[in-house]
Amino acid sequence: MNISRKISNNTRSNKPNIESIKPLFDIKTLDFYCRYVISMNKNIRVSNLNLIRDLFNRVDENQYGNDIDRITRIQFIKRGLEARTSKKLNNKDMIIQYINGGIGDKPLLETSNMEEISDEDLAYLNEQANELVKSYFVDERYDEILNLASNLHNANYGRRSDVVNQIQQLTADLNMQFNKMDESISQSQMFTLMPQEFETVMSDIHARQTSPSRILRTGMMGLNAMLDGGFQADRVYIIFAQAAGGKSFTMLDLAMQIKKYNKDYIPHDPTKIPTIVFLTMENSEDENIGRMLSMVSDGKTFGDCSLEDSINIFRTSGLRYDKDTDPIDIVMIYKPNLSVNTDYLYTLTDKLRESGREPICFFQDHIKRIRPVNKRNDLRLDLGEVVNEFKAFANATNIPVITDSHLNRDASKVLDDSSASNKKDLIRSLGSFNVSESYLMIDNCDLGIIINKENDSHDNLYMGFKCIKTRTKCTLDLFYQPYMVTNEIKLVEDLYSTVPAFKRQLKEDKNTGMKISKRVNRSDDDDLFSLNTIDDKEPGKKVDPNIGAVPVDPTSILYPRNENQSQFVVSGTPSEPVLPMPPVLPTPDAFANSTANNNDPWESELISRSIINSGLDKTAIRFIDEEGVSVNNGIVPFDPKK
Repeated sequence: MNISRKISNNTRSNKPNIESIKPLFDIKTLDFYCRYVISMNKNIRVSNLNLIRDLFNRVDENQYGNDIDRITRIQFIKRGLEARTSKKLNNKDMIIQYINGGIGDKPLLETSNMEEISDEDLAYLNEQANELVKSYFVDERYDEILNLASNLHNANYGRRSDVVNQIQQLTADLNMQFNKMDESISQSQMFTLMPQEFETVMSDIHARQTSPSRILRTGMMGLNAMLDGGFQADRVYIIFAQAAGGKSFTMLDLAMQIKKYNKDYIPHDPTKIPTIVFLTMENSEDENIGRMLSMVSDGKTFGDCSLEDSINIFRTSGLRYDKDTDPIDIVMIYKPNLSVNTDYLYTLTDKLRESGREPICFFQDHIKRIRPVNKRNDLRLDLGEVVNEFKAFANATNIPVITDSHLNRDASKVLDDSSASNKKDLIRSLGSFNVSESYLMIDNCDLGIIINKENDSHDNLYMGFKCIKTRTKCTLDLFYQPYMVTNEIKLVEDLYSTVPAFKRQLKEDKNTGMKISKRVNRSDDDDLFSLNTIDDKEPGKKVDPNIGAVPVDPTSILYPRNENQSQFVVSGTPSEPVLPMPPVLPTPDAFANSTANNNDPWESELISRSIINSGLDKTAIRFIDEEGVSVNNGIVPFDPKK
């Protein structure tokens, strides 16, 4: 990518042509800029494109004579920049179409073999363009510089100060232009309301804030609601719990969920592998990987499995990498307690980038085991500094940082006393005042969550989540997520359910007038069918106190754990209505076409999910009491013959 000046000293005039820049680009360099203008690298900012446009607007195609190859590439670059800066096109195919002049027109260049621009190439080309445009500024004032130098040389004593002042002003003007150019390739941008700069900065900010890859979903509806959609770029999250309260397990579970539910993630640098980074400073890599194995295999350990079995379990459970179908990697690294400070996050990120990976999320377990760079020799202040430095790292890399810490002794006493008294919803009594060691952690983080394991009256295990501090929208501040019935270290994932699996409380609803018995089938959950606003007299309708019964979308209520089940048996009534949430998956065609098929929406929905057979007199869902007697409570049995 060498750029050489093809201007000989004997042909250069004293007055340069300021209409065109002097460097002549070689083919290889022009090819790089061709790739640049059609690149979908998300680290390309509007300011970068404006810089490249400023450079190529000064390129005079006449300098290239009859060199069609280079002229064609210059035209390609100019039209691509026009498409992206003036026409605001951000789709690669549309940009290429604009460059070529329209559909069916002969392409200027073959683009199918043009590789994506990496972050490293991007940085180089931006710096190169910056230096070249700076050189243009100097060329533009060539005569003025020569005149001032000559005047200073020939001036008498009384005139020299005036010339020096003129030189100083010239230098200041050039420095102002240089600084402005440097800002165009800087990672930080100055916000201003001045029209041109304002629009440029707003374009970059809007692109970052609306990027679909900005939010990393988890597999839990409740947690996504608490996080305002998921873990967000440039934010710091802290999970608080008792010692041995499931912090590390939950962190590992979240890392695996992020991998599983963000397969559509597009890295900022398309040439790199999106990677979840797990920095463990408490448990060894072996221990954590063993825990991951247990989570995805109903509690099996390495001792229970052969090498081949272990590998197969990971691969079949989604813990694998495939560029096309499973494109997110997980990297786990162990560092001993207090062996590194927060600068290591930058070092590790650089190493991963060099190896072809792009970190998209950073887990650190746990916060007291990493040192701050700005050490204050006071644990309370040091922990606050660690969070501040995590925040600086999150901002610099545009990725979220998730860490964990302990609750204090007061929290443990409250939980122990309440548990001994057989109380439920223990997490409700905890708050930010129960954070151990340093309240500065709460002050400096973006979102703090307390977690706590609890059992309901049926001995079903849940993990409680309570938000105690947030800088984002939080639509759900407390919920209980069930663990898998067959695996009490793995939380239920309900992202693709039409109804959330979580509960708002664990204590029983005393207004139902009936005992809540054990489940007949432990694969069913009490709260999966828990909209108790269903009107017993009018199936498929809910009661609105103002307007009476209104239609209810069955897809917002019914969700089969087993699609082959012909009947759902749910013991008892739900403890609390589930939080109404829109379905993640599209409404089934059968329900959408119910009117055309002349079917009742409930019937269409039940048939479409193979819960009942069309035309059969069969109850689809039953609630039963302890004696196995059906009770008409919650969701009424459906009779398709009616």
